[in-house]
Amino acid sequence: MHGSVQEKSTRTDAVEEAKRVARRIIRGEEVHATATGSLTLTEFEQIQREYHGRNARPEAGQSSLREFMGIWKSFLRVCPVKNVHEVNERVALKYLRRLEVMSKTENRQCKKTALEILAVKTIQKHIRTLAGAWNLVREGHSSRVGGLLQHQLVQSNPWEGIRNNVPEDPKDLDDEDPVQFELIDNDLGRFLDQFEGHPAGELFIITSLRCWGRIKEMTRMEWSWLQGEYVVIPKISAKGGRGKVAKLPPSIMERLNAIRDPSSPFVFARWVEDFKRSSTRPGRVLPFNPNRMIGQMGDFIEAAALAIGRPEITHHSCRRTVMELGELAELRLAEKTSAEKLQTTVGNKRRNYTKRLGKKAFSLADGLYANLTTALHDFPAIATRLGCEPLATLAEREAEALMDRLTPIQRQRLAKRLLGGETDADGQVVA
Repeated sequence: MHGSVQEKSTRTDAVEEAKRVARRIIRGEEVHATATGSLTLTEFEQIQREYHGRNARPEAGQSSLREFMGIWKSFLRVCPVKNVHEVNERVALKYLRRLEVMSKTENRQCKKTALEILAVKTIQKHIRTLAGAWNLVREGHSSRVGGLLQHQLVQSNPWEGIRNNVPEDPKDLDDEDPVQFELIDNDLGRFLDQFEGHPAGELFIITSLRCWGRIKEMTRMEWSWLQGEYVVIPKISAKGGRGKVAKLPPSIMERLNAIRDPSSPFVFARWVEDFKRSSTRPGRVLPFNPNRMIGQMGDFIEAAALAIGRPEITHHSCRRTVMELGELAELRLAEKTSAEKLQTTVGNKRRNYTKRLGKKAFSLADGLYANLTTALHDFPAIATRLGCEPLATLAEREAEALMDRLTPIQRQRLAKRLLGGETDADGQVVA
């Protein structure tokens, strides 16, 4: 379209031409583009929708599109341009400088106000996202979307041009450990104490620990994912498009079934009842929604972390804690060794040699469960709270599994040794 009704623009500087185009717009007649046109904001947004819509996982495409549109609207509020070609390095730098002093609520255009300014990581993400969007309409770029006319393309990317002006995160300069729960100080136990009277919220944190899951995965957790003692997260809901398997102890499974909402497919649908208890206006609390729970749980975790004196704690700290206690790196090393035997890489092995949710995924879940249980038994109080089974029970279960794989003669020999008999006479006893 030569003229755009939404932008109230004829896209021309010539007065007579502008009058002619305006008359045709009012009449509702189609006005074809000329070589002197440019890429409108509406066209630019449509290109982004088409690009994110190509994602093999629709949920992931919609999530990335929402993220882009939030950043794009933030930019338009600061720099209300009429077309994409108006954005040069000067405009991009103006937006960057505004981000450095912008508050979180102002960036999200929230009704409530807060003095906390945007984090450096958030500013970097804004510029990186806009740079990626501009590359889709940039002449000669490898990821450029086809079907655009020559006059609609931009010749350079202003967001890449101001890359050296993007501030550095001070945390990147410090060699600090990842934020995790400290079991010695029992800050995990004190953190769970903050969820008193909120059984669904407490179970959400415990399940997140056990499943080493991300907050988006856990809020969307469905009853159909539970298969016996395992939680099978499908690839459509897991980050990166690869599903994963985790293992839960029987006591946690029982507690999850106790809070089940028969009318909802989501495991933590009863969280809305917990949220009403802590809300100052419970009558205005909306029904359960996984996306809504992300924000509500984020605020609750922030308050709980502040109450125990560790404001840096987030939901991702659960994932980091269990990945270290469960020695996930050591378990992954076995996968690397297996790939080397096939004379290939881990990534290539996953794509071409193993099922995404096959035997290897369940073996990894068993190994992580066993390692985490062993590590937690050094802290009896928190181990009981997280549903850890006694080591004697685990040993008995492993022995039963071993017995199923033994031959009758091997079973008799094992029984003889367990009873404290002489091993020298094993052959005569069997005979």
